[in-house]
Amino acid sequence: MLEIEPISADSLACIWFDTDAPTLWTTLPQVRRFLEALRDVNRALPAAGRIRLIGGNEGIDWSKVRVPEDLAPYPFKTNLVPHLLIEHLAKTPHNRTLVVYGDCHIHWRGNNFMGQVEAALGRDNLFVVGRINDLTAADRGFLASLGNLEKPFFVRANRFPPNSSGPASLRVCTGEDSGTIADYMDAFVYLGPKPDRSLIGSIALTAAQQREVERRTAILRADPERTMRARFQGRDRWFATHPNDLAPRPQR
Repeated sequence: MLEIEPISADSLACIWFDTDAPTLWTTLPQVRRFLEALRDVNRALPAAGRIRLIGGNEGIDWSKVRVPEDLAPYPFKTNLVPHLLIEHLAKTPHNRTLVVYGDCHIHWRGNNFMGQVEAALGRDNLFVVGRINDLTAADRGFLASLGNLEKPFFVRANRFPPNSSGPASLRVCTGEDSGTIADYMDAFVYLGPKPDRSLIGSIALTAAQQREVERRTAILRADPERTMRARFQGRDRWFATHPNDLAPRPQR
């Protein structure tokens, strides 16, 4: 990615295919388009300033997986991300990291890892952006006071109404301590009036890929409790290679 060398699409397939969510990323075009767009951006940047992409799920060697216990060495879902953020990226001097993560992880006192990130970096070193994905009747008044509802827009915290808890669309986790929106969010983006739509299935899989997806899904779903137990009991193996579990930034 940083060297901008020619890379075949087949060689990148592991990014969206060899994860612990076999049906989630495999047929989504935006994942592949994102990689293409990032390479275009990097072509215009000097080598030292190019953007390094670090994925959210650690890759799984599914050729070695036959039963749930074979998944024990791999971090569960995106547990790799908090580890990389706190133990690696946050400790790199002068490092700047853009984190793209689920909406539930923007709240400081929610049930997530944001408290650890804040402790590692300090609140002043974080800039948190929320997202309003769909326009709802309940949110129209709040959003209309900040921008044109017919277009996407970006709003910084200095324009938030004083003492506002924000629109319901930004409070996405059950039991979260939302408080005043500006306490935990520095901005949000409104994505426009068109409803979101799923693009799952947009890319056709080969017959062999489909069979492999079905095999992986069967392992994960046959006994979900057994699978989760095996993986969490293997937590001491997840980052056994630390501090070498994140490859250093490639150098020219």
